[in-house]
Amino acid sequence: MSPHVSPLEVRQDLTSFKNIVAVTLPIIIGGLSLNIVGITDTIFLSWLGEVELGAVGNANIFYFIFAFVGMGFTTGVQIILGRRNGQGLLREIGRNFDQGIYFILFYSSLAVVSILLASAFLIPLLVSSNEVLAGIQEFLRMRSWGIFFTLLNMGFISFYVGIAKTRVIAVLMPIASGLNIILDYGFIFGNLGLPQLGISGAAMASNISEGVGTLLLLVYTIRNVDLKKYDLFRFRAPNLSLLKHQLNLSSPLMLQNSLTLMAWFTFFSLIESLGERELAISHIVRSLYMLITFPLFSLGDATNTLVSNLIGRGEDESVFKLLKRVIVIGFGFNILVLIVSFTFSDEIIGVFANDPALIEAAKPTFYIVNAVLFLFCAGILSFRALSGTGLTRTSLGVEGMSVLIYLSYAYFVSKELKMGLEMTWTSEFIYFSFLLVGSLYFLRKRAWKQVDV
Repeated sequence: MSPHVSPLEVRQDLTSFKNIVAVTLPIIIGGLSLNIVGITDTIFLSWLGEVELGAVGNANIFYFIFAFVGMGFTTGVQIILGRRNGQGLLREIGRNFDQGIYFILFYSSLAVVSILLASAFLIPLLVSSNEVLAGIQEFLRMRSWGIFFTLLNMGFISFYVGIAKTRVIAVLMPIASGLNIILDYGFIFGNLGLPQLGISGAAMASNISEGVGTLLLLVYTIRNVDLKKYDLFRFRAPNLSLLKHQLNLSSPLMLQNSLTLMAWFTFFSLIESLGERELAISHIVRSLYMLITFPLFSLGDATNTLVSNLIGRGEDESVFKLLKRVIVIGFGFNILVLIVSFTFSDEIIGVFANDPALIEAAKPTFYIVNAVLFLFCAGILSFRALSGTGLTRTSLGVEGMSVLIYLSYAYFVSKELKMGLEMTWTSEFIYFSFLLVGSLYFLRKRAWKQVDV
């Protein structure tokens, strides 16, 4: 058997539509389930008021700056696992996973301290409304501790995505999300015999449900995965050489994710200066935007690991065949989204808002984020293909350029031209245009053929 062909993938065409869907669909289901944790908070808190909604929306962005830095590490590990899976080096998969868990625990500890300190000293400098500030701080004091479970879950998911065995994600993650809905209903409003905790209750519900998700993934892995085959859960002494290799690949992705979320936080700081209603509208639209684009992000995850597997198997030229096919799948999904969004806009926005005036005011911005979907699809999938090749430093450069132009445009439109909420949101077109062009340029240069992952 060729060393470039995994025994798990013999004679399987990784670029086939059937295989792409088989890998992607469980990621979509699991990803949507995880995304529901934040969306549920938004829905329930919108019933409390615009201030609470805006506060938790901003707090979640800040929390996910730290969480997404850690997710950059798990994505880097995922690329390594995919490459080792393609090469047939299965025992190296477990060794990389175990070492990754060490770093996740270390990083999460630092993140908790950083979030609490930033909540006390940094965020007051960025938020002008005292009511919104108080809500942000209340949420983060509780939510910060959940980052351990957030990142441990992503670590397990990176393992299953890396080996292209994703079905378990679709089974276990919805259970955790369902629990979050129940606990949100209980802790926010004081139902089901639980104390009424409002904003902090939403944070507690998220922490508990994610903790249950971690436990389920751990138990499933122990009971259903051949631990000896992958040399999994041996937890030897920390291997600094292996960790250095992981960080060399992951650190650009960590910076990249941090940059992306900081850009979102800066963007929403610009929106907040437009008014509390504009902020509330934007958080509603952001939640809907994340919901309708999450399948595309999941398709990007599949693209990332399939590219890594293909290169590991020595099928370098199949990368472009794969990219064309995932974009076709993404465009097909976008057509369905557009039909539903424009037909049922009142009902969709109404899930997040009770006020008819607020629903009507949110429509133009909602239409803008729908209009950008095709550009979003091509841009994000090309970008994830680029990072899947191992060119993570290059992808960081592409992201940095795109973010700089995106924020410059948003600032100019909102502050200098004072063109209002809708025109500020057109910055999405700018961002994904540059992301697409930059990613395709470096993919076509094929420098990734010389990258050692």
